Amino acid sequence: MTEALDVVGAAIVPSDLFGPITHDPAAQRAARRRFHRLSVLIHPDRVDPAYAARAAAAFTHASNLYRRWQHDATTTTSTTATATATAIVLDGNRGSYRLGPRHARGSIADLHHAADSGGAGVVIKVPRNVSSNALIDAEWAALTEIAASAEGGNDWLRAYFPQLIDHLTHADPVTGARRQVNVLDSLTTGFVTLAEVSGLRTRTGSIRGIGCGCTGVYCGLLPPRIAPVGCTPR
Repeated sequence: MTEALDVVGAAIVPSDLFGPITHDPAAQRAARRRFHRLSVLIHPDRVDPAYAARAAAAFTHASNLYRRWQHDATTTTSTTATATATAIVLDGNRGSYRLGPRHARGSIADLHHAADSGGAGVVIKVPRNVSSNALIDAEWAALTEIAASAEGGNDWLRAYFPQLIDHLTHADPVTGARRQVNVLDSLTTGFVTLAEVSGLRTRTGSIRGIGCGCTGVYCGLLPPRIAPVGCTPR
């Protein structure tokens, strides 16, 4: 039950809970089943009294998200237009970001596609639980320090870490929970996959690092993105 509360509490857009918005009847039935299962788990009348207030907020939040999902999935307007109309906008120190669908789910946070006010793609990193705020803040501090080390003729280092675009606090409109959020570059260009890299060698089942001819630094082998474009394996 607490896991369900965490999942609902971390959801920002309808697709976080119910998948991509679609007119497909099978997907709509799956979303309805998902909502019913969540309702059973988090309904305030069915949980321990100690969790009643939190469950009530989560139930309201899930209901609102499902209502929006249903509206967008059944409307006659195009998916792109409805998504734009109902998108959530997060305001940061350096700009505003229109939140898109979830891109990936990590151990403590969700990554969302988003676009800044100029239409450029970014990635929004949102912790699922406020207890992870300190980790998001620590990432912000670390990326800020690393970026500083890339100045003064060390621009080649920027290929090896995410670029921090912004840092903001998001307040849940239902629960009031405040989550620290990092805005990163789109993380979708400038990388190659393992299949595209030549010269791989393995030893006792382990993949060795690939030396970059341009810098002498070893690229971390974390599929599917492992090496910046322009890095010459050797």
